[in-house]
This record gives sequence, structure tokens and C-alpha cells, in this order.
Amino acid sequence: LIVVADNYAIPEATWRKLKPWAAMTIIAVPHEEQARRGAGQLALDLVLDTRAREHGIPVVGLEKLEDQLAVFDGFPEADQVALLRQVVDTHGEIVALSDEMVRYYLARDLGGLLDWMARQSAGDDARLQQVFMNRLLVERNRNMSARAASLMGEGGAFIAVGAGHLPGRDGVLSLLSARGFRVTRVY
Repeated sequence: LIVVADNYAIPEATWRKLKPWAAMTIIAVPHEEQARRGAGQLALDLVLDTRAREHGIPVVGLEKLEDQLAVFDGFPEADQVALLRQVVDTHGEIVALSDEMVRYYLARDLGGLLDWMARQSAGDDARLQQVFMNRLLVERNRNMSARAASLMGEGGAFIAVGAGHLPGRDGVLSLLSARGFRVTRVY
């Protein structure tokens, strides 16, 4: 970890205080993306949030920050370490891996994206892949689809979620369809 961590402007003492999941989320972001963020370029979700607020459109999160942090913090420490190891082991390939993820998205292959996420998260460890995907997507998809359904029931909602939350029988789209909403692909 320390060899990979040397590429970041974070003191070693700080790295040593981080939980394994926190270190993992930092080094899983390519340097180019970190540079863009450092230069003030917003990630897509923040662009949508900013534009909505600029136009006086109310913004409601489907999750709270505490919900998102609990996803990783709830992993047993041994699993956090295994996930961190996977990110460290593939760190030299992170730009190519990110490009591969974008290719799935642009090809509209959300099922392929979902499979890719599972492989990249936990390598060949099928048990850890399942645990990771359940915590990162399945459990959150249930909560997000329930909150989204409530907002859509009020009418006039625009809802954005990460592409990994969309596909599969446990994806937000299937869950909303099961609640009686008509789901139509527009892109």
C-alpha cells in the first residue's frame, strides 16, 4: 500500500489511520480523475446537482452520506483488506480499467458493466464478489428504488443513479418495474 500511496499527496501517518475501505476508495480513483477534481471539474452527479440548484429545482438524495459510508464500513475488516489488496494489485492498470468501464457504458452494455464491477472489486474470489455486490448494489438498490418510487409518486421527478445500479433483476429499473412503474429505455 505504501508504494502505491506514495503517488498521493497524503502523509504516510494519515494513510496508517485510514480504515482499509477508506484507503481503497482513494486509490481506486485514477490520478487523471483526481487531477480533474483538483482543478475544479465536477463529477457528473455534482454537475447535475449544481445545474438543478442553479435553476431552482429541488434536489433530494436517494441516500444520505451516512448510508454510503456504511456500505464499506459494514464489511468485516478481513474483507476490507482483501478489497484493498485487489485495488493495490490492479493499481497500475487503473486507467485501462477505467477506460474499459467507460466502454461498457458507452456500448450500453450495463450487464457487462455489472459483471466487470464484480470482477474488479474482488478479483477471482466469488464469495467476496457476492458480498461486495450485495452491499454495494443489491441492498442499496432496494432502498433507492423505494425512495425513488415515493418521489415519482409525487410526480415531476428526475432521478439519476450510477449506471451500475440500473441492470439486473435486483437493479433499480427492475425493482421500479415490479412496483408498477413503466420503464422505457431512452438512450
